[in-house]
Amino acid sequence: KYPQWHHFGCFEDGWLKKNPGKLVDTNLVSGIDRLKFEDQKKIKSLIVAGDSTAEKKAQTEDEKRLASDSKLVWTKAQALDALSNAELQELLEANDQPRAGKIFGGRNNMIQRAADAMVFGALEPCKACKNGDLIFSHGQYKCTGNVDEFAKCEWKGKDAPRKPFTVPEDLREEHAFLKAYKYKAREKAAVA
Repeated sequence: KYPQWHHFGCFEDGWLKKNPGKLVDTNLVSGIDRLKFEDQKKIKSLIVAGDSTAEKKAQTEDEKRLASDSKLVWTKAQALDALSNAELQELLEANDQPRAGKIFGGRNNMIQRAADAMVFGALEPCKACKNGDLIFSHGQYKCTGNVDEFAKCEWKGKDAPRKPFTVPEDLREEHAFLKAYKYKAREKAAVA
């Protein structure tokens, strides 16, 4: 995996200049999901604009599956970018997904969470503490909840329970891509 970066400028000035033409897949950029959506677009454009043989270098089935998953989520995220913040919140609320706070709030986080849920299904609450919301970080799911008022839940796992993603009727009628959307259960590729 490529090192974790927090800003596109740092990624461009650091790793990318030292390794021209070697960016094969955004899934290999650790922490890309924590970048601003605009910075994710810039990194994605480097792959599209780069060497057309780069994607052919995906050697294992897992890498091909990760690339396919990434493209699906990316496509949904680009479409979701057209929604207002209020519409994104409505979409997440209809699927019992968190949409506020440091971890879940903000436009970029809402777009990423909704895109992931549209492709793989809405994440269910943590089964260990019964109330914590799950996040995907560093190749695994983690709970953000508390076991009690004094202790954080420490559940972590490679898989997380999901449920079908639904679209509220008013949003379905207002946006063509949501009107055409049909949930299809899909397992998320494992990240090494």
